[in-house]
Amino acid sequence: MSDLRQALQNQIRGVTGALLVVGLTFHYTMETWWLGWTLPLP
Repeated sequence: MSDLRQALQNQIRGVTGALLVVGLTFHYTMETWWLGWTLPLP
């Protein structure tokens, strides 16, 4: 039972880390596009 619990914890930790990395990257990309869209051309 302990091995199953450890495996599930590792899976949850991996998924959470992946979502964090992808979410931060996506947020940075959206902020950059928004700034490029709203800033004046000169």
